[in-house]
Amino acid sequence: MNSSFRSMTASTLAARSRARRTALHSLAQAVRACIEPLETRALLSTTVTAGDISADTVTHPVQVVYSDPDGVDVNTIDAADLRVNGSGGQGDLDVSVTSVSGGGTDVTVIYAVTGPGGSWDRADEGAYGVAVQPGVVKDSLGNDLEAGSATFRVAFPPPPDTDGPGVGISAGDVKNGNAGEASHAITVTYNDPSGINDGTIGTDDISVTRNGGGQLTVTGVLVSGSGDKRTAVYTVAAPGGSWDSSDNGSYTVTVSGGAVRTARATATAR
Repeated sequence: MNSSFRSMTASTLAARSRARRTALHSLAQAVRACIEPLETRALLSTTVTAGDISADTVTHPVQVVYSDPDGVDVNTIDAADLRVNGSGGQGDLDVSVTSVSGGGTDVTVIYAVTGPGGSWDRADEGAYGVAVQPGVVKDSLGNDLEAGSATFRVAFPPPPDTDGPGVGISAGDVKNGNAGEASHAITVTYNDPSGINDGTIGTDDISVTRNGGGQLTVTGVLVSGSGDKRTAVYTVAAPGGSWDSSDNGSYTVTVSGGAVRTARATATAR
């Protein structure tokens, strides 16, 4: 009875030991099944930086930082890593590698993106997408990186205003009823879609000359209006202090070039 009991006990212990080993093996396989996909999936990351374009240039730099705790395989880095295209229907643009710096766990790559048609200019305005291709750059264990992306815009400032404001001149005649008056008013209107720079309006904007010789003095100016139009009323002193029959003749009013400017202006009144 006692001998039979001991034999059963040994058999039971052996069975339990085998079951324990089987369970531990299954657990190890389950843990390995969880860890290995993590190692091959998400350790390599990218950070993409692409600034905007606001001036003519042939190429545009895009910076990508590759990071991985197992190290980045720099031998897998080339121009095929990056795709750049525009929202306006532009196809994939030409990309080249300008520089590769760093090493080990962090590598910085500067890519150069050539503009549509060979350079970036105002005709290329719009949004562009940058995509780091998945499965191209790898870490030192051969694992693929996860894709990264960024966007940049091409937006040029408005072109210089080279036309200047439009000008209209109104100068009535001095008649008998004006005899004895000390001055005469001349009205000039300035207009431009970008607005008028009020600070450029002054008495030196116009000149008044008498046909046959002599120039009158502009003594003052009053400005009114807003937005894209200004009205300037200039006061011109009569020759000799007052108008009389000796002042009869024709007078020419000229708006000076280089005087009144537009609000965003490189140009003067025309």
